[in-house]
Amino acid sequence: GGSEGLFLPIDLQPRPGQLLITEGPTDCAAALTLGFQAIGRPSCRGAQRQAVELVRRLKPVQVVAVADADVAGLEGGRKLARALILYVKDLRLIQPPHGIKDLRQWVRQGGTADDLFRAIEATESLSLSIGVNT
Repeated sequence: GGSEGLFLPIDLQPRPGQLLITEGPTDCAAALTLGFQAIGRPSCRGAQRQAVELVRRLKPVQVVAVADADVAGLEGGRKLARALILYVKDLRLIQPPHGIKDLRQWVRQGGTADDLFRAIEATESLSLSIGVNT
């Protein structure tokens, strides 16, 4: 529930491709180290409004919310995904492999850009569904 702002790389520019939204500055740094465009939230629930506003300005084709591998992280990632669903063509929510806490730990244990890319590609894009009761 942090109230701090987003963690942004100094050279963040609008790019039509992919944007990762991580939980925390160290996960953001890990994604940047692997060559991904990324921003970090201060916590699993923090800076959601700012993240949505930034996505609306940057207009990436794909947004990947990278949640920590715990209940709070997954709930925060799902909440962020619900807030983003109207603004992104391809929206995905991923977590690190079993037994790994977060993206930073994954990279420290040898995770590569290819590993992260494969995890993203193996995850289905989220979609909005509307039900009608008659």
